[in-house]
Amino acid sequence: ESLEELEEKILDEVLPTSENKDKHTTFVEIRQGAGGSEASLFAEDLLHMYQGYAKEQGWSSQVTELTPDMSISRGCKHGT
Repeated sequence: ESLEELEEKILDEVLPTSENKDKHTTFVEIRQGAGGSEASLFAEDLLHMYQGYAKEQGWSSQVTELTPDMSISRGCKHGT
C-alpha cells in the first residue's frame, strides 16, 4: 500500500463521518489539580471550553457528572 492509501485509511478510522459517528464516542474527564480555588476555576473554564469546541464542530456534548467546589461561588472539582 502506498503512503497516501494508508493515510486515507487512518483518517477514515479517526475522523467521524455519518456512517461511523457512533464508534467515536469520547469521554473527557476534568479534575481540579493542586491550587485550591484557582484550580477549581480553571477546571470549570476548561470544561466550558471543551463544550464550546464540541458545539463549533457540530458535535453533541453532555455533562454526565459534575462536582462543584462548594468553598467558592463557582468552579468545579470534577467534571465528566
